[in-house]
Amino acid sequence: MTSRKLLAAVCGALAVALLAPSAQATTAEDTDVYLVRLRDHTATEQAVSTAAKALVDKYGGTLRKLYYSAIQGFSVSLTPAQKSAVLRDPGISSIALNRTFKAAGTQRNPPSWGLDRIDQHAQPLDHSYTYPNKAENVHVYVFDTGIRTSHSEFGGRAHAAFDAVDATDHSGTDCNGHGTEVAGAIGGSGVGVAKGVQLESVRVLGCDGTGSAENVMTAVDWLARNAKKPAFANLSFSGASQSIMDLQLYNLNEMGIGYSAAAGNGDDTGAAQDACDVSPGRQTHAVTVGATDKADKRLASSNVGSCVHLFAPGKDIVTASAGCDYGRTTVSGTSIAAAEAAGAAALYLSAHPQATAFDVEKALSDAATPDLVGDPGTDSPNKLLYVG
Repeated sequence: MTSRKLLAAVCGALAVALLAPSAQATTAEDTDVYLVRLRDHTATEQAVSTAAKALVDKYGGTLRKLYYSAIQGFSVSLTPAQKSAVLRDPGISSIALNRTFKAAGTQRNPPSWGLDRIDQHAQPLDHSYTYPNKAENVHVYVFDTGIRTSHSEFGGRAHAAFDAVDATDHSGTDCNGHGTEVAGAIGGSGVGVAKGVQLESVRVLGCDGTGSAENVMTAVDWLARNAKKPAFANLSFSGASQSIMDLQLYNLNEMGIGYSAAAGNGDDTGAAQDACDVSPGRQTHAVTVGATDKADKRLASSNVGSCVHLFAPGKDIVTASAGCDYGRTTVSGTSIAAAEAAGAAALYLSAHPQATAFDVEKALSDAATPDLVGDPGTDSPNKLLYVG
């Protein structure tokens, strides 16, 4: 993944203090955080709690978080020896190292054209955006760095729903900017696809734009219990594959809540990778979105492969800025492309509120314009987002 370029939006002077990552706790032997899935896949909250505490009492370690809605398990800090012992326990289905994710990269520059592109099949652009509804009855859960809920683009429709990064902070404050940009593309009144949608901030990434699978899973577990339907989620971040998290997200799909995900912006050099190698977009029923430019060509850094679901505009897209309540900024990448797909999903759900996650996935795929994406990449579907 390329590093996100944090250029100042023109909103006046704004100082943002970035939180430094805390040093990892160590004992006599270094520990790592692991994600543990119980073999009992029907365990209640109390049963998960009891099993997790019993395992820690038996093998040692520090219990961190419990998961019991979309998957049954917990996170725990363990030494290598403790991890080996837990893995051999007959009550354990799997154990995986907690991985780190980061917001898909963005860069700022000239004015947007993306809304104009997704309401028509063919070019040239007609300088207008026609949409079927405003999705006022739909809730999109934005898993990101937070949202500047006071921004004028949101008109009181953005709310701080859940914070997995800091359990004591219920403000949903976006100290990075990425989440506000994503929310703007989903549902800003001027810059967004679904202009009346309810935007729910689910903070899983910190001020530096990174986060862990542990926190994402905590947020998914919360969403499984608390979603206001019709609901959809947007996960505009990516990292190394994390099977236990992908399984939890599939279970969320089974519960009726779909999600869009960034295909990812290539490796550290900017070269495109196989999207099937990165989570959460590799999950079979994620609406995984690659990015195109104004000529409908795939961005060179946009990941490719059979796990990509479709493409959407992702070059020089104007959206909301977290710098001030009226600011706009210009960004590029698969994060913003995934956000546009989330907005399109909201439009569909508004007209079809009983639709399942799988219905939404199929509807977006079926509606997409075929055979226009230039150089979509090996095994990628040649489909461009369409909402007309």
